Amino acid sequence: MPAGVAEQGERAVARPLLATSATDFARLASEVFVPLEVDTTERVTFRARIDHRPTGQTEISHIRATRHVVEHDVPRGASGGSVKFGLQLGGTCTVEQDGRTAVLRPGDMVLYDTDRPYRLEFPHEARLLVLMLPGTGLELPRRAMGAVTATRLPGDEGVGALTADFLGGLSDRMHVLAGRSAARLGRSAVDLVGALLTEQAEDLDGDTAGAAAEEDSPTAHDALRAAVRGFVEDHLADPQLGPAMIAAHLFLSVRRLHEVFQGEEHTLSAWIRHRRLERCRQALLDPAHAHRPVSRIGAAWGFPDAAHFSRIFKQEFGVSPAQYRTRAAGAGR
Repeated sequence: MPAGVAEQGERAVARPLLATSATDFARLASEVFVPLEVDTTERVTFRARIDHRPTGQTEISHIRATRHVVEHDVPRGASGGSVKFGLQLGGTCTVEQDGRTAVLRPGDMVLYDTDRPYRLEFPHEARLLVLMLPGTGLELPRRAMGAVTATRLPGDEGVGALTADFLGGLSDRMHVLAGRSAARLGRSAVDLVGALLTEQAEDLDGDTAGAAAEEDSPTAHDALRAAVRGFVEDHLADPQLGPAMIAAHLFLSVRRLHEVFQGEEHTLSAWIRHRRLERCRQALLDPAHAHRPVSRIGAAWGFPDAAHFSRIFKQEFGVSPAQYRTRAAGAGR
């Protein structure tokens, strides 16, 4: 069981990991990530905190720490196949790997590979979000990833802004990385990171474009659409479900949420209505609900007004809910 996670019945309860010395921090961080060495000049006042959440194959950690230096050396023959992706949230950080150096400020992001040595220096108190995941999970050729390690990835425009906004929202609400939503949010984070790294690799090396295309790397909009669709399917019965609720959950503005669905067959609101009506249709066909009033079926899937439910159901399927049920029952005889 990962450090900082305690079992309570059948549910895992995450607790922040706290350290008051570089030695403690090195031990805790090594358990969460890979073997690390930590040094600091703040021998008395050093403080660190790791809020760590597993989300399927992805590990997401929110870290706060006073001034320190982290070094990772790879034992001969070791190969874990994992990469780390960081979003700088506060303070600055210097990342060194593969002969490159990147200086990060809040909003900047970076990739580093745990199969090769790296060094991180935090000259002041800092805060960051770190994703640790199998390199293969990014759907990006390994050689392409090698081209972007220790490279500053700005989060102020384009795919970088989408990625930084989403990850920054997770850092403020780590509690959402639990239950059924955790794996889906983790996948969305990885897809966004993959889209950003693919774009960066293509900018650095035109030859990478063909290799990345061959692996059908996801786009940022694809990742967000998948996250939205998954959230909608899980919350169709919630009468509050709508663009504002979805945007808040996925840490997006409502405007950006609608942009993600531009070019789709349905607007977001129309697609939610379509999926709810489909659930109602399935319930009307289910013998287990044969004695359940039509109005209650509609209300259960977000249509509390019976007249409105009947009207839009007829627009979608050509007959009223009651007529649909009667016809289905007659056809089944």
